[in-house]
Amino acid sequence: MYMNASRIDSKGRVSIPKEVRERLRITQGTLLRWIPLSERMIGLAVEAEEKSDHQDILAFLENLGANKIERFEEPDYRPISKSELWLKVSTE
Repeated sequence: MYMNASRIDSKGRVSIPKEVRERLRITQGTLLRWIPLSERMIGLAVEAEEKSDHQDILAFLENLGANKIERFEEPDYRPISKSELWLKVSTE
């Protein structure tokens, strides 16, 4: 199976391969929502012009051949600040 790959640059930016951008119709200014699925896997929701049903996206991600997603409550898609993005690591 062929998979596109990207690297994160020194400023934390990642480029999305052209084939992926074209297939998902991602253009400049398109809102992308990052969905943590596990410690080393994420889902990516492309926000459409019209609000889409996030349940369809989550259902698709759950049916992938990866680890099963366990939901304990409805996902929170609110915008968050940069400081909330940083992982807090315990030094114990």
